[in-house]
Amino acid sequence: MKAIALAFLGLALALSTRGLHAAILTQMEDCGPRLPKPQVHVQVLPTNPAVKVVPGRQLAESFSQRTHQTVNGAVAGVTAASLQVAVEVGSEHIDLPGDGLCMAPMVSIVMGFSPMNIFVSRELARDSCAYDYVVKHEMKHVLLNNEVLLKAAATLQEELREKFSAEPVIYTSHKSLQYEFRKIRETVADRTGALFNQANVAHRKIDTPASRAESLTVCNGILPLLLGSD
Repeated sequence: MKAIALAFLGLALALSTRGLHAAILTQMEDCGPRLPKPQVHVQVLPTNPAVKVVPGRQLAESFSQRTHQTVNGAVAGVTAASLQVAVEVGSEHIDLPGDGLCMAPMVSIVMGFSPMNIFVSRELARDSCAYDYVVKHEMKHVLLNNEVLLKAAATLQEELREKFSAEPVIYTSHKSLQYEFRKIRETVADRTGALFNQANVAHRKIDTPASRAESLTVCNGILPLLLGSD
């Protein structure tokens, strides 16, 4: 009789365990209809660049690794922009038995340049023909930065929405929730970096040999004289 009792007890435990797993699976399947759709919002903050005047030698030393407008090797102007990206990740979730949960991610991203500055060589007097020419040239870089920013924001938003529409519910645990959030932040950072790296090629197309040749003759050829270039 004792052996039979243990056998029945083992069968009861097995049935109970299978019933628990079935209940969890049922709740996981029910999560989708009960959760809101994932949300992704990407906001772009407009930036108006400031124009700052600094010694030409300082321009050459500080921005040697950036694209800039040169006149016979002397730096006339440069545009410097620092991209700032803030990512907030949250979720709507439903608790499952134990430590489990299913969640719909909620992602908010704010992108912008802070700061974005146009630096012009001090050797060029404000409101002079040479100064205005350099600022006008640097504004091409500013406009390109803003175009890239808008395009990157739209692309990032579309890609994330497609990702979460294909996987609207993430099954995880309370212990792993922050890990899931971190993965989303890393995805945003990696993709944003890739999108903005593509802009470097476009910037180089602005600072062309033709534009450098033009700078030698514009404003009656005053730029090389003012910058002390050979």
